Amino acid sequence: MSYQVYIEETAMETMITTGGRQRRELKEFVRSLASDPFNEGDFFEFDRAGRKVLTKLVADYAVSFWPDHAVKEVKVFQISKADE
Repeated sequence: MSYQVYIEETAMETMITTGGRQRRELKEFVRSLASDPFNEGDFFEFDRAGRKVLTKLVADYAVSFWPDHAVKEVKVFQISKADE
């Protein structure tokens, strides 16, 4: 099963400006979502639309995403420092 992964522009900018090992870990995790769209993350919440939004801690960052199983896509909409 392979899903398409979409990354919000601001999330992509964060990943691009992150250096070294942390960037590699972020890229590996985002890529892994295509083959593992059922990843439950480390915690979740529901957004205003009622979607289950998942967050996974990767390196020093929190990656927030939600899978859209109906169209086989995962949307990564935020990557931020985990301590912010």
